[in-house]
Amino acid sequence: MLQIKKLLFGLVASLALTAALLAAFSALILKLGALPGEIAGTIALAIGCVSVFAAAFFTARIAGEKGLLHGLVLAAVYVFLYLAVSLALYADADIAAVGVRTAAILLCGALGGVLGVGKKSKIRF
Repeated sequence: MLQIKKLLFGLVASLALTAALLAAFSALILKLGALPGEIAGTIALAIGCVSVFAAAFFTARIAGEKGLLHGLVLAAVYVFLYLAVSLALYADADIAAVGVRTAAILLCGALGGVLGVGKKSKIRF
């Protein structure tokens, strides 16, 4: 059974980590100057993947079971929020790029969830 409270904790952690990493990336751009658009998009995807992986890992570790399911659900909610914001800001999104980003984030969520339950000890809240 899914543990909704722990999934919400993981989602908030993922969004907070995404915001922190994007802020660090923005400070780096400010220091170095302008970067080409392709690099910025790739780094944004990497930040999203790292955030979802870490949040899925800790969510599955806290739950202690069904890591794949917890990781995929967390990643799916993250992708939904990501797509909602992206489509609100950029109405002319490239479908192929959106598909690649969705697949990468879902894969990172699944991997983080599976690796999170692979540990012997469980974190309790």
